Amino acid sequence: MLRIIRLLDAAALSAVALWVAACSDSAAPTAPTAQFQTELVTCEASVPAGTLTCASAQPQTSRQLLAAPGMSFDLILGGQGALVRLASSGTAYNAGTQAFTSNVTVENLIAQPMNTTNGTTPDAGGIKVFLHSGPAVTGGTGTVTIANADGTGTFTGASQPYFLYSSGAVLASGATTSAKTWQFTVPTTVTTFAFQVFVTTRLPDETSALVALGLSRSPSALTIVQGLTGNTTVTLTRTNFTGAVTLSLGSAPAGVTGSFSPAAPTGTSSTLTVSVGAAVAPGVYNLTVDGSATVGPRSTPLTLTVSANALGSLINGQTYSGTISVPGELDTWTFTATQGDYIALSVGTVTQTTAHFAPWIRLVSPTGVLLGNSATGQGAGNVAVNAPTSGTYTVIVGSNSGATGFFDGTGSYLLTLTR
Repeated sequence: MLRIIRLLDAAALSAVALWVAACSDSAAPTAPTAQFQTELVTCEASVPAGTLTCASAQPQTSRQLLAAPGMSFDLILGGQGALVRLASSGTAYNAGTQAFTSNVTVENLIAQPMNTTNGTTPDAGGIKVFLHSGPAVTGGTGTVTIANADGTGTFTGASQPYFLYSSGAVLASGATTSAKTWQFTVPTTVTTFAFQVFVTTRLPDETSALVALGLSRSPSALTIVQGLTGNTTVTLTRTNFTGAVTLSLGSAPAGVTGSFSPAAPTGTSSTLTVSVGAAVAPGVYNLTVDGSATVGPRSTPLTLTVSANALGSLINGQTYSGTISVPGELDTWTFTATQGDYIALSVGTVTQTTAHFAPWIRLVSPTGVLLGNSATGQGAGNVAVNAPTSGTYTVIVGSNSGATGFFDGTGSYLLTLTR
């Protein structure tokens, strides 16, 4: 028997389909029959921006579990998945070597372990993420190829490249694989390219309806001034599961707490309020939103930036002065922009109180997406982007010396916004 079950990950790496193949040789699976056709999502990579985004799918006859619209999988790790979640980080392009790379993980969101037929013994086939089509050039000229595939196989077509995960290991429910670098060879004449991916693996139960739970949050990053609070919405993506999910905030430092409403939702959302005490040191903290349920544990990352100073609103064309007076301090500024606006920010050193003062800028969108980071360690930096959405943007200014890793610099700086 052969089943294809469609899956979309709305804010992480890609749209994927979980292909559960009950075949005698899982290391060399056969192509699915025409009885089950899937709905695909085309993922597009922007070489100049170093990003990957996915557009809406074109429906076909299929057994659908979730229909999600456009996606992004370069800026924000995690996101909203149904059966699995592919998440990427560190996406970059090297014009000299023509290498477009991204580090990708696979998270198991179903109630069963993956890459096993009995729940304990690893299957020989592993978990394969394969290209259904592409990569195809959609902007510019040239040919894009995968440079480091682990192999090729016959899945939905012949000689399809794939990346192999969990080789020799069972991926438990709620667990995430180690990252694997995906590398594409992309000529400098190419500006965008597109491809479609699916996931194939073996499960202990390949006949019953799949039960799954996905956990995500929006925004995925919060900037909170000492002594204040911030909110994010936790979304629960359920597949044949209606039970309660007990939520908690993980990896929080002393003085940072989280409360959920409701605390154990049986629905599809909950509001998380993060409270930051007045004594919490400024800095960036990597937290997790954790869920406990009968289908297994789930977790999604949440980035918290604690700032000592909320300095005010930026006006187009104006230059503002600021001071980092305490090692590790972060200044936050805000401004509003309309979708499509060109945004240019620049920062420069005025006075170095200590030798390691090198101001940088981080620009965060209204939805919590990190749009730019100017940390060069050179004492000056720039960020330039087009506004992806309308709303209030946050600018974070801090100091470190880049390559040498010092974070103890203090001094004054000038910040300018141009739109």
